[in-house]
Amino acid sequence: MRTARHPEANGEPRGLPRRGASATGRSAEGWLVRSLYRDDKLSQPEIARRLDRHKSWVCRQLVLVEALDLAVQADVRLGLLVPRAAIALAALPRGNQVPASAVVIRRGLTVRQTERLIAMHALRIDIDGPSYRQHVAHERAAGRDGKLAQRAPRRDADRG
Repeated sequence: MRTARHPEANGEPRGLPRRGASATGRSAEGWLVRSLYRDDKLSQPEIARRLDRHKSWVCRQLVLVEALDLAVQADVRLGLLVPRAAIALAALPRGNQVPASAVVIRRGLTVRQTERLIAMHALRIDIDGPSYRQHVAHERAAGRDGKLAQRAPRRDADRG
């Protein structure tokens, strides 16, 4: 019979609040994870175990506090930018994160749209230029799954 895990019994901290945490709380979580990782030299899986989280959560927290420009971190703390969109922005060089964050906030982009914006940047597509309109037209023709729309196969009778 399995029993519930009680980290407090082992002298370990209880897991951080999961839902309903404020943006400031999420930022504090990231700085706590960074401190455990950099200062206390704990591994990411060990931090995840101690905080009762998944190791991918630990990695995302590190990205939020280490790979993002300070202005983008401030946007997350203020609630102007959701953490998942900020993680997508972390793929950009720091010099491009602030302008991209401003575009995401100004246009009210979703996480998926933000990820597409980052992908377009990787392809060097200017969001205000004609190549962007061509890209959007291609995406619409491709359908939801991003693959090119398939034509129905021809029947032998149609080939005559």
